[in-house]
Amino acid sequence: MFGSAGGYVTARRRLFSVKQRPATFAEAGVVAPFTTPAIAQARLRLDQRGRLEVVARNPTGSDGMYVVPLAGMGELFRLSIHDRAMVEKIEAAPSVSPLTIRRVALETAMEGLAGPDAEAAAAAALNREEEHALLTLLLLLERLLAEAGLPSIDWKQIDTGDNAARERLKPYFKSLEPSLRMSSTELITAVDALSALVAPIGVARAPFKSVAAATLADVEALRDSVAVWARGERDDWAAIAELVVDCAVLTIACAEKSLETATRLVQSVGGMLEAHAAAADSVAEVLTRPIWLLDGWRHLIALWAAVAEQPREAQRDAMIELGELVPLVPLSADDWLGASSAEGRSQYEIRRYVRLNEDWRSGSMIDRQAVVEELKAASL
Repeated sequence: MFGSAGGYVTARRRLFSVKQRPATFAEAGVVAPFTTPAIAQARLRLDQRGRLEVVARNPTGSDGMYVVPLAGMGELFRLSIHDRAMVEKIEAAPSVSPLTIRRVALETAMEGLAGPDAEAAAAAALNREEEHALLTLLLLLERLLAEAGLPSIDWKQIDTGDNAARERLKPYFKSLEPSLRMSSTELITAVDALSALVAPIGVARAPFKSVAAATLADVEALRDSVAVWARGERDDWAAIAELVVDCAVLTIACAEKSLETATRLVQSVGGMLEAHAAAADSVAEVLTRPIWLLDGWRHLIALWAAVAEQPREAQRDAMIELGELVPLVPLSADDWLGASSAEGRSQYEIRRYVRLNEDWRSGSMIDRQAVVEELKAASL
């Protein structure tokens, strides 16, 4: 794949400094898994007028980033059919977050526009995540019933693969009306919304590993693998690897802390419901912190795994890509670790290496897009 005779040429490198990490997640944006090589892993964010814009690497390989309106992407880049469909779905999405963009990415891949492997992976992921959301709703409901001193769910009557499962839960929600002072309809809506946020981070007694837990474990494995790989490198390559390891270390620390905070919130479902009724955005912010922190890492994990058995030169090419795309943890996350922004900035001042996009300049876009699509299937 990388560095092979028929693959893309080993890229030249130039170094520039990142003086400051993004201040907030809103500034950093959400990773969008486009398949067009020039904008692969570009980020989406809102501009000052609330319009969606895309932050992409300079396609010429020069310093700086391209910031363009999402609506104008087709004028600047030659988008794949997959990406044109994905842009339409993003424009119709109610909000921009890692969860909504992941949903859009899965639905687009389901149309077969990123290849059969991605289509199959997306179908499996959607089915799995829908089942996880229902299981989470059941576990939250069970805990609510326990907190209210009511009989537990009769699990023999519940089939998580049945679309009518939620209908069978209505009597349980009805029994909670007196203690929670909410109608069963309001309660179902609230718990359903919360289960969609809790499922990706996990809940106690869940019979599945959450997306956050699985990704965090993979980031830890990536950190260890890159650290070992770097021992055989010197100079620039060692510096790139050190960058990836440093970003992984900070991401892991912040993700673990944010997962602890979210877990405490979920421990009392009744309390979480009260907090959600009073300030839904604040509750959502706490529950989605781990997902924001881990956004963008799945692609890097798949990228590094793809060259695990490849020659050293191919691994170096992949390491350049990792150095370009490794997510920078926003300064706002320093507060979660009990560190001031100034302390975090000095401790995690990092350097980044940027690959000159020779593929874009030489016109070998089709080969590179095939590589991106292979990684997409592995990262879903």
